[in-house]
Amino acid sequence: ASRKSCMNFLPGWENTSYGYHGENGQKFHSSDSGKPYGPKYTIGDVIGCGINFVDRTCFFTINGHYLGVAFKNIPHCLYPTVGMQTKGEIIEANFGQEDFIFDTTFIKDELKARVKLSIENFPITDTNKNYKMILSYLIHHGYIESAIVFAKSTGQKINEDFQSIYNRQNIMKLIRGW
Repeated sequence: ASRKSCMNFLPGWENTSYGYHGENGQKFHSSDSGKPYGPKYTIGDVIGCGINFVDRTCFFTINGHYLGVAFKNIPHCLYPTVGMQTKGEIIEANFGQEDFIFDTTFIKDELKARVKLSIENFPITDTNKNYKMILSYLIHHGYIESAIVFAKSTGQKINEDFQSIYNRQNIMKLIRGW
């Protein structure tokens, strides 16, 4: 939900919030009428909500199982929201202080593969001498995979020792803390 969402409505009933409701398994956005999305859920089920800020999508999981993308083109500034209808309902929330049941590895790997593919398939039509400058930049900053793809697609050769490039790349990772 955004900061403008009304807390008197269930998530998804307004255009400022998104929701996956347990009583019917439907997803909601800008309406109190949902659309089919996933299974119903109840007491004991663990519901996860993930946001991919790169492609601006939102997905849900149930008991660690990915349900697919629920919403596209979501805004960047959203806050976690849970809606309950019965007095005395209790939930337990995990905002990352513990491991999630859902393993996000495949989503990260899929995103990396899509980015890599878009780089590999990027049409290069400019044949001026800037290629050398671009390749030099990529190598100097340790972007070896990008440099290899760029060199291959522009017909250039990498004249620097790969070990030197990998060392620079590792130094950059240490500096950035990854």
